[in-house]
Formats: sequence, structure tokens, C-alpha cells
Amino acid sequence: MSEAESHHPLRILRQVGVFQFKLLLDALRDVSLSPLSLLAALGDLLKLSPADDPYFDRVLALGRRSEHMIDLWRSDRRASRGEVDNMVDRLEVLLRDENARRQAPAKLRIWAETTLDQFKARAENADAEPPTLPPPPPPTAKS
Repeated sequence: MSEAESHHPLRILRQVGVFQFKLLLDALRDVSLSPLSLLAALGDLLKLSPADDPYFDRVLALGRRSEHMIDLWRSDRRASRGEVDNMVDRLEVLLRDENARRQAPAKLRIWAETTLDQFKARAENADAEPPTLPPPPPPTAKS
């Protein structure tokens, strides 16, 4: 990408918008995890959790997974992107591409079914990876 493209006003506005959205998600996660961690620690202290799987460790694992999903400080040099970046890319394609808008309801249904299946599988296997969105399709050529 050339320096002129990286300083294009729309690109800068998009980056700022995505960053602000990710900051909001990160703040909501922090506000949620703070009391949850205190309750988990209390449960561990009162020996309410299984000895081999303390509640506090589960909260830490949840925090790590959500950190990867939000990926606030994403670097363009990284090979993988956070789920929020993928979600924003998909939304952008949906807004720009008429064909994608027509296919969106069917794809959303398939994604929802797949995600529910992944959550069910995850409930059965606590060590499984969190559900992920597939990468967005490449933009179609404009006519």
C-alpha cells in the first residue's frame, strides 16, 4: 500500500471508527470481567469450584479468548486478524455489494447454525477454541 493510500481520508476515518468500536467492546469486556473475576475468586476461596478447574482460571481463559477476538492493537503485519476485524470487513462488503446483501440472510442463518453447533460442542469440551467467523470474501470488481 502506498503512502497516499494509507493517508486517504476515508481509510483514516474507517480505522478510527473500527478502533473506537473495539475500544467500546474492550471496555465492556473489562467492566464485565471485573465483578466476574471477584465472584470466581470468592467461589474458589469457598471451595465451590472443582479443584482441577478453578472458576478464576476459567475467567482468565475467557479474558484471553475475548482479547484475541477484539484484538484491539492489531498490527497489519500479523497473519491472523481478530474476530471484530473480520466482522467489520464482512459488514463493509455487505454494505457495498448488492449481491452480498441478497445472500446475507441465508449466510447469516448458516453462520448462526454453525456457531450454535460450535457452542454446543464447546460446552461438551471446555478446551475447544471459541467460534470464529470465516474471513470475508474478496470485494467484487465494480462495473
